[in-house]
Amino acid sequence: MHALVFHEFGAADVLQYEQVPDPTPGPGQALVRMRAIGLNFADVYRRKGNYHLAGTPPWILGYEGAGEVVSAPVGCGLPSAWGSPTALSPTRNCARWTSTA
Repeated sequence: MHALVFHEFGAADVLQYEQVPDPTPGPGQALVRMRAIGLNFADVYRRKGNYHLAGTPPWILGYEGAGEVVSAPVGCGLPSAWGSPTALSPTRNCARWTSTA
């Protein structure tokens, strides 16, 4: 997949549009093919190093968006049918999210 990423903290010039490995969902996680991505202040703060951030670089920006469900675990609250529309928010998780369908 392609993603807007950064490998180090800094100004907007640290951003790069790169190809990164396709994500593999873990237990209790859904996989969504993103069609629209939103960048918000949390993304800017993370890029600058002023906001909590876990993991190792590259860090992928775009913590909210909309797309279609590719797969979801049974009982997650998301439809598991391919192509079901959904929206994502950094304040939600699979255990308490509902589809926009």
